[in-house]
Amino acid sequence: MGKLKFGVSSIILGKEQKTENLKYDSVEWGEAATIRDFFRAGGNPSPVTPTRCKLLYTAEKLFVLFENMEEKNHHILKEENTVTELTVKRKDQVEVALSGREFSRRDFAVFTAKRDGSSSAFVEKGMTYLSGDQAYLGEGKDQGEKTAISKEQYSVTVDILQDRWYALFAIPWMLFGGKPEKEKSFDLQVYRKKHQSSEVLCPTPLDLNVNYSDRFEYDPETFLEVSFGEKGETKTENGIVFVMPSGICHWQRPGVLEKTSTEERREIYQLQKSVEPTTRENLTDRIRIAQRWQDSLTLEGFDFFFNQEVANPWKPMDPWVEKRLVNERLRENRWEEAAAELDRYLTFLRTCSAWWYADHSFGNQDLEKWTSCSEIGHVLETKDHVTICVESKERTWELMIYPVVGGFRMVSGKKGFFDGQPEAFSVEESEHAYIIRSKEHEMILQKETLEISIDRKAITNLKNISFIFEKESVSASRIRFSIRENSAIYGFGERFDSVNQYGKTVALWQRDACEGCLASIGNQAYKNIPLVHTSDGFSFFANTSYRMRMDVGDAVQDYLSVEALGDVFDFYIWSGTPREALTAYGTLTGLPIFPPEWVFEPWAGGGGGRWRNGPLQDIALEQMAAMKKFHELDIPHSGFYAEGAGATFFGEYKKEELYKVVSFGERHGFKVFSWQFPNMTQELAQELLPECPKEELPITRNKNDEEEKLPVYIDFSHPRAKELLAAQWKDRMDAGIRGSMVDFGDVVPDEAVFYDGRRGDEMHNAYAYQYAKNYRELFEQKYGDDHVLYTRGAAPGSQHFACQFGGDQLTSFQGLKYAIAGGLSAAASGLPFWGVDAGGYDGFPDQETYLRWTEYAAFCPLMRFHGTEPREPWEYDAFTVKVYRYYTWLRENLRPYIVSVAAEAHKLGIPMMRPLAMMYPEDQEATKVWDEYLFGEDLLVAPVSDETEEREIYFPEGRWISLWNLNDEISGPVQRSVEVPIDKIPVYIREGSFLPLRLNESLKLGESMSESETEMILAVVPQNDSIVKETLYERSGAKTCCGMEKNGETIQLQISGKTVELYVMLAGIHWKNTEAIVNGRTLTKVTAREGLYFTEGYLELEEGILVKINPSAESVIKIQKK
Repeated sequence: MGKLKFGVSSIILGKEQKTENLKYDSVEWGEAATIRDFFRAGGNPSPVTPTRCKLLYTAEKLFVLFENMEEKNHHILKEENTVTELTVKRKDQVEVALSGREFSRRDFAVFTAKRDGSSSAFVEKGMTYLSGDQAYLGEGKDQGEKTAISKEQYSVTVDILQDRWYALFAIPWMLFGGKPEKEKSFDLQVYRKKHQSSEVLCPTPLDLNVNYSDRFEYDPETFLEVSFGEKGETKTENGIVFVMPSGICHWQRPGVLEKTSTEERREIYQLQKSVEPTTRENLTDRIRIAQRWQDSLTLEGFDFFFNQEVANPWKPMDPWVEKRLVNERLRENRWEEAAAELDRYLTFLRTCSAWWYADHSFGNQDLEKWTSCSEIGHVLETKDHVTICVESKERTWELMIYPVVGGFRMVSGKKGFFDGQPEAFSVEESEHAYIIRSKEHEMILQKETLEISIDRKAITNLKNISFIFEKESVSASRIRFSIRENSAIYGFGERFDSVNQYGKTVALWQRDACEGCLASIGNQAYKNIPLVHTSDGFSFFANTSYRMRMDVGDAVQDYLSVEALGDVFDFYIWSGTPREALTAYGTLTGLPIFPPEWVFEPWAGGGGGRWRNGPLQDIALEQMAAMKKFHELDIPHSGFYAEGAGATFFGEYKKEELYKVVSFGERHGFKVFSWQFPNMTQELAQELLPECPKEELPITRNKNDEEEKLPVYIDFSHPRAKELLAAQWKDRMDAGIRGSMVDFGDVVPDEAVFYDGRRGDEMHNAYAYQYAKNYRELFEQKYGDDHVLYTRGAAPGSQHFACQFGGDQLTSFQGLKYAIAGGLSAAASGLPFWGVDAGGYDGFPDQETYLRWTEYAAFCPLMRFHGTEPREPWEYDAFTVKVYRYYTWLRENLRPYIVSVAAEAHKLGIPMMRPLAMMYPEDQEATKVWDEYLFGEDLLVAPVSDETEEREIYFPEGRWISLWNLNDEISGPVQRSVEVPIDKIPVYIREGSFLPLRLNESLKLGESMSESETEMILAVVPQNDSIVKETLYERSGAKTCCGMEKNGETIQLQISGKTVELYVMLAGIHWKNTEAIVNGRTLTKVTAREGLYFTEGYLELEEGILVKINPSAESVIKIQKK
């Protein structure tokens, strides 16, 4: 645990200034009260952009100066080597909230200055909190009366420098209630809202609810007391509860979320067990414990958000509202009421923790409930497994060991959903151990220490396997795997906060992670897949769908503890590389689908509201206009996401929209996709299946027919579910909709009952499997495999039925960082065909962010655009259109390579995006890198997720050549700082690789192929003498076999299976005076590329040697120096 850090608690203004002629660099600012530390809302530990705020005053005005640091701004290149004055546009603003002498508690004025120089201000009287004073997050509005302040009444000056910008406010005292007397105080708060990094910054740490762009509140309870003195300064009180200068007791949150200490965890557990009410004497201490309790749950991914209300069987409560209510009582010295309010909140925390933890105690500290092994009874060999009789003081139970492909399976009691095929084995007993051997692997169980190893790697200890027994059945289990300190531990499904989860506690519980990504710390997940890889040489899969909590070296640095609810204990443990584990996992749960080739081309689109609210005010016309303009601009797309066309959620059902949009799309080269979620009311189900009796409707129900609780989902375990789904989709299928976003489905309540007898606590994580499976079967009936489905949620096995997308992300660099981590962790969890809403989901991304998202999307398995506001490049400027067009055509250039990588994913279960930790498990530096990956085997991609013109890149072992400049070579392993112009994402080609490309006759990347198209293989020659081979796959099943041998001053390539006219570019060599021979024919050397348009030949270039060969089933190309 780190030391808790707190923000500014009060401000003292120094002496009154005589001059009002202040500028950002005036010497008078040296006497100002200066705020130096700002914090992200909610205790978010992400980096904070440095910001300072200074305050001075005169008799007539208050002066507030913001100094806002930023990275050097990008200049946009108009044409080669020409820099214009135009720079990328950044959205950033600062605000001052003020409440003075004549204002009541809920009256204040707000002044705003934006980086572009614009400003605004208003006075609000009688502010009310959203949805009411004691509201849970809802849709209520602030009922206060707002009056605009004209710009003539105050002044704002904005100055932009190279690496910072200043905003200077001059605000007359009269605008916010008048200047207080010298001995009095007034209230103030300052904010910076930096869109690019999704930072809502404040010197007083705010709660995460302010991160909602449409729910930000100027909360007077968070305003600072400002008084007058001889010297300007700020005060910080280090404690969760402190006393303001006015004598008011106040609850503040720490600035950054920190783990609880052992002592704090003990205090929380004791308070959880306590039934004593809070008193005035223990109130402040209990507030401290409650805040640490809340923060600890937040760090574990517990959900305090609106959407969780429907999945939890208790009344929701907002922690930030409870904090405010307690503070309001403390302000009025109503201590007993404050204590009662806190008790309401503590009851809520007790209920949450009893549900969240396997043994119902905070942190699973109720040790008396857990039963662990103390010794081995007997060991029995059966036909397909070994049974180990495990004994404790209280009872005995059995642990079954099944040798399986890649390792071993451990089961106690009930098996999980996926049942792998056991392998042949033998058992040997020695004096000290039992040894179980399969064809390729060996497990050793030590008799005395009870340690378990696989292939000489420490895995666990029987003493570290524990259960909670309720009568004779198991209600929870725990296993602690052995890991090394600071190991790389990754997988876990789609994790947005980081790829390596070491040092964290991870909750595997399906969530609508939108709110966690948009407002909190990104540690909740849509796709919770208990497949975990370690840099300690093993991977495991927890074959259960019950809720799990994984402590990954958090409480104890050398343990990965898996605590699971339910009666299933079933683990597959694979000893080998992560790639081998993924193949074994895919074989067990279902190898990934192989989408049609057009799925790997760019997609356009947007949400229903984006089309409905467009200038044409007509959904179908807006969608067709976007497709038409893409077509006119020669920007290639294969798919268009037309959410809203023919939808019922906008009221009037316009069936004709479907046919109109689909027909238009097909004529312009677009396949059109729709949207759906699984929510299904009884009334709608009855309408779709009018002949079906009410009790047979295939929808989820509550136990004992209790009052209906949202959400009600289609019950895909019901035999009539397919019939219901087909009825729901009939019009869209008839119209020719070729795919769908398969959305939501992630808040199944515990008490839901399914047709097959399973309850919601078991189906909550598993629902996504049946959801995707039924959609796949529906679309297969109509289109075979010529369609695309992409799900937001996923469960083990979902990859066998559909692609996936990364859910709702911020339209900022923070959202891009989440997307990079989410894509790589999803990839490591067996989900190879993944894409994200390029640009982010909610809102309108600024230009710089949009460009970087576009570049990243080009190197994702799916390149797709979507959001609540326009994502078309012409919404910005001509430069953005140019860059967007370049990357969509680049995607077409790379399509042969992308399809080949997809074929590997389909065949072997390995991802298209490959984390460096997976590809280089022995390279400790590589395992630390979270924001680079290999796209396939051959391309190293380093997305830019900051407002920067250079970034650090780690190059693993070998030689790497820039995709943009074949003369740019770097040999690893090495860390390098490289320039990253606004229109380029760093991409490097691995030496010894064969990169199949499709280009126009100029042979340049990113240019239109509408008029001409040819094929090229870019072969990167190894630096040292060696032989390399690679197979390139096509969707049809055809393949091209490539081989290359470098021997001194001779290079020989062999290419078979490519029976078309072909260019071959040999990069990584800079030879002159060479000769080229193809299948025994000496080629003509030409002096320009145009010389290769109509005949075989070769050309010596600065960046390598370009060869053109005629069609042949097999070609042998020899390049040698003369």
